Formats: sequence, structure tokens, C-alpha cells
Amino acid sequence: MTTYFIYQHSMKALKDEIQNSIRRTASAISQFIDTEFHQTLTHRAKEPSAAYREALIPQEKAQAADPAIAFVYTVIMRSEKVFFIIDPTPEGERDDRGTLKKSHIGDEYTGAISKMLYALTHGEQIVESKLTENNWGWFLSGDIPVKNLNGKLFVGLSASDYMGRLEPFKRATGRTIMTGFLSRF
Repeated sequence: MTTYFIYQHSMKALKDEIQNSIRRTASAISQFIDTEFHQTLTHRAKEPSAAYREALIPQEKAQAADPAIAFVYTVIMRSEKVFFIIDPTPEGERDDRGTLKKSHIGDEYTGAISKMLYALTHGEQIVESKLTENNWGWFLSGDIPVKNLNGKLFVGLSASDYMGRLEPFKRATGRTIMTGFLSRF
């Protein structure tokens, strides 16, 4: 019973820390986003520009700095639909299922979940409390408003290694329970 109690509290603490880490990372990245430039990004034709390539840099650096970050992108909401603006994913990169990972300016995000929509419409920080599935797999995501765009632009980060971080706690608990059981004999 004690092992289960410790396990539950340890898992909650770890999950809270992962969520806070996503929130802190997204909030930090959001400070480097050029909101005036984002307002000009309405068509994919702007992607080859030097200004667009420069706008990718903060998100590229964040993704390169932390291998747990699977995606870093910005989205906006127009006419009750969510659209990608900046996605630093390299062109042609595919996920494990063979799906292209790159999204372009103006691509509709058809997999937007209710919490993302809430974050976009209310301008609030949202970090998922459990894994959710989208077109690219299973992730723990955070959507953070970027200031000076009427609360409509967000940075989303997904931690694909979430389950890997939790696994040591699960294994340790299983081993402790097994050891306790076997020590009774």
C-alpha cells in the first residue's frame, strides 16, 4: 500500500514538472517571436524569403537544444479554423508512419483539439495533462499565447518522450512490489 502511495505522488510530481517545463520553454520561445512580421505571413509564397528564414531561428534553436521537443510551431485562428504560420521542421521530414511533418504558412491544422481551440479563443496558456493524438502521433502539448497579437498566436511544443520519462517510475514500482511480495516467503 505504501509503495502505491509513493508511486502515485511521484508520478504526479513528475507529470507536473514535465508540464511546467513545457510551459516555461514555450513561454521563453514566445518572447523571441516577431509578432509584427507574423501578421504579414498570410501566404506560403513568403516562405523562401530571408525574413521568413530568420523568423524560423528561435524555434529551430529551441528544437535543436532539447531532443524532447518533437515540434515547435506557431498557429493562428481565423474564421474558427486553426492555421499554421511558422514550422521549423525541415522540408521532406517524415514521422514513423511516413507522414510528412512539415506544415506551411496557411496550412489548416485539422487536428486541433478542444484545449488548443480554447487556448486560441481565450488567450490562455494550456498544457495538456495527458497525451493526446494528432495527425503526427501522440504528444503532450502546450499552447502559449504570444503577446501583441490579440491573443491569437500561440507556440505549441510537444514532448514525444513523455512516456519514456515516466517509465523508470513504473519499473521501480513494479520491482518494489515484487521484492516486497517475494520477501514474505
